[in-house]
Amino acid sequence: TKHPSRLKNYLYDLILKSLEAYHSKTSVAIKIRKQINQIENLYNKALYDQCASLAKKALKEADKIDNQNFKIDIISWHINALKQLEKNSSGSTIKNLQSLQHEAITKLKLEKEFTKLSQAVFDLTKKLGTMYTKENENRLKEIIDNPFLSDYSMASSFTSKSSYNSIFSGYYSYLDDRHKVNYYTKQNLLLYEDFPARKDSDQFNYVTQLNNYALSCSSLRDYEKADYYFSKMESVEPNTIQIEVKVFEFIAANRLDLYLRSGQLKKALTTIGHTEEGLKKYGKKVSELFKTVTYSNLCYLFLAVKEYKKALFYNNLILDSKNASFRSDIFRFARIMNLLIHYEMDNKLSIEYFYDATKRFINKQNNIYVFEEWFMSFFKTIISNNQSKVFFKNKEIELLNILKNNKERKVIGHFNILAWIRTKHENISFEDVVKEYSKTTYENYLNSRLK
Repeated sequence: TKHPSRLKNYLYDLILKSLEAYHSKTSVAIKIRKQINQIENLYNKALYDQCASLAKKALKEADKIDNQNFKIDIISWHINALKQLEKNSSGSTIKNLQSLQHEAITKLKLEKEFTKLSQAVFDLTKKLGTMYTKENENRLKEIIDNPFLSDYSMASSFTSKSSYNSIFSGYYSYLDDRHKVNYYTKQNLLLYEDFPARKDSDQFNYVTQLNNYALSCSSLRDYEKADYYFSKMESVEPNTIQIEVKVFEFIAANRLDLYLRSGQLKKALTTIGHTEEGLKKYGKKVSELFKTVTYSNLCYLFLAVKEYKKALFYNNLILDSKNASFRSDIFRFARIMNLLIHYEMDNKLSIEYFYDATKRFINKQNNIYVFEEWFMSFFKTIISNNQSKVFFKNKEIELLNILKNNKERKVIGHFNILAWIRTKHENISFEDVVKEYSKTTYENYLNSRLK
C-alpha cells in the first residue's frame, strides 16, 4: 500500500469494533452502550415505536446495575420517541419516565459527592499506610464529618452506598478498629448480591471488595474465611487483562500477607514461583503500590526463613524506589529491615554505616515512634556484641510493654520482630512463634509473655 498510516488506522478501528462485539456478550455495560447507540439510530430513522420498545428493554438492563448515567440517557430518548408518536396514552408514561429521570439525576449528583469523599480518604490512607499520627486522624475526621456522611440513607444508589462503606472502612482501618472495618467491607460485598449483574459489569470493584473483605477477616485472625474469599476472587474469570492483573496483585501481595500473619511459612513459600513469574509477565501493568507491598512481604518471608540474600534483594527494591510518596510506613520500616538483614548476614564492615544512615533518616521524620527510638537503641547494643540470651529476653519484655500501645503495634504487620527476638533467647522457630501469636488476641499473647 502507498498509505500505510491509513491502513493502520483502519485496522485499529476494526480491532476496536471486534473487541466491542466480543465483550458485549459478557459485559452488561457494553451491551447497554450498544443499545443506546441503536436507540439513537432508530430515533434518527424516525422509527419511534421501535426506539421506545428498545429503550424500555435497555432501561431494565440499566436497572440491573443501577447505573444512573445510562438511565438518564435512555429515558431521554424514550421520552423523545413517545412525544414524536403523539399518542394520548403516552402522557402518563412520559410523566412516570420524567419522575424516574429526576430521581436518577438526584442520585447521580449524590454519587459524585460520595465518590469525591471516598477518593479523598483513599488518597490519604494510601500515602500514610499504617503509620498513625493524631494530626492525620484529624484530617480523616474532617472528611468523616461531612454532612453527606451523617446518615446512610443519604446513600441512595449502589455507587453511593459502596463509596459510603469504603469511606468508613478506610477511616476505621487507619484507627485499627478491625471489627468495624470487617462490618463495612462486608456491607460492600453484600451490595453485589442485590445487583448480581454488577459482578461482571463492575468486575474491577467486585474483585477489590472480595480482597478487602478477605483482608479484614485476616486481621480478625479468621484465616480460614480469609483464604476462602481469596480463593473466591481467584476463581473469577477475568473479562479483561486489567482484571487479570488486579487479581494477580491481590493474590501476590495480600494472600501472601495472610500466610505470613498466620505463620504458614511453608505455604507462603509455595506461592513464590507464581509471584515472581507474574511480576515478570505483567511488568509495568502492576501498580507501584502493589509492587511495594509485594516486595515488603517477600522480604519478610525470606528473612523469616533465613534466605537473607533474597530478603536483601527485595528490601533494596523498596529502598531504591522513587515512589516513597505513598505507603510511607513501608519505606520507613524498610530501613529497619535493612539493619536486621545485614545483622543476620554478619556484614560487620557496612553495618555501622547503615545504622548511622537509618538514624539520620528517622531523626528527619516529623513524628518519631517510640518503637523506632527503642529499636535504634536496641540495635546499637547488639552490634556492640551484647547478644546474650538474658539480654534478648529483657528486650522482648521492653518491646512488649511498648506495643501495649495499639498505634505502636502496627509495626508487627511489616515484620514480627517480637518473634525474631524470641528466637534469639529460646529454642523455638520463627514459624512456631508466629503460629502461637496468630492463635490468640494480641492482648492475651502480651499478658502470657509478660507473666
